[in-house]
Amino acid sequence: MESSLEKRMGKTYGPPNRKKLVFFFDDMNMPAPDKYGTQESIALLQQHVNYGFWYDRNKIGPPKEVVDLHYVGAMHPKSGTFSILDRLLRHFCVIATNMPDKSDLVKIYGQVFGARLVKFSREIRENIVPNLTNATIDLHAAMVRAFVPTAVKFHYQWNLREMFNIFQGLCKAHIKIHNDPISLVRLWLHECSRTFRDRLVDQTDMSRYDAIVSEMVPKLFSEIPAEELKEPILWGPFTTTKEGEEGVYDQTDHERCAK
Repeated sequence: MESSLEKRMGKTYGPPNRKKLVFFFDDMNMPAPDKYGTQESIALLQQHVNYGFWYDRNKIGPPKEVVDLHYVGAMHPKSGTFSILDRLLRHFCVIATNMPDKSDLVKIYGQVFGARLVKFSREIRENIVPNLTNATIDLHAAMVRAFVPTAVKFHYQWNLREMFNIFQGLCKAHIKIHNDPISLVRLWLHECSRTFRDRLVDQTDMSRYDAIVSEMVPKLFSEIPAEELKEPILWGPFTTTKEGEEGVYDQTDHERCAK
């Protein structure tokens, strides 16, 4: 923290050019409590927030007064102490949020996805966009239920970041070369595999994921022949359109990529 400050006058320190500085503290609840129930790093931070100074670590002398600082913190939702020192917590406005309901997610991501594909065909806008939105949300919920974090698989944590990544990939569809249901569903399968399947650590988990997707696809996209959705499905920003647009996100030749 001190490396971001400069001496102003006397024993006063602050951000350069009389600016305000915001520090973000991630995982504030992670420091392990000692036998008295306190957390040393949290206690030091609380001392500074309460009194506006800290002591010089190299020499004994008057404390350094630190000004023009603001703080934002986040607490880890699945590990740590799930609470921090009350004397520090009272300085913060505490906000906690749960996972949004499916109806809220459909409204949020459906509008974003639909706005991106507003110039696509009517079939895409009225059928494929709602189906892909619901499929993504349902698949995310299925992953949360089927793959829970453990000591070995601690990274099996699925949140809105994964959902955002899938829709971000879907929004890369190009109107002139992906304006058909098969292309968009194949793009969706690719994005889901890169987001979810690539994070699974063994073949057993990958097979469970494949089974979840295989059960879901026929229900939502029954009009698309199953052979059109078979692997390999690979996409990348390597295509150049007839109009000369480079780096278009498109399906790639699997055999050529393997070579």
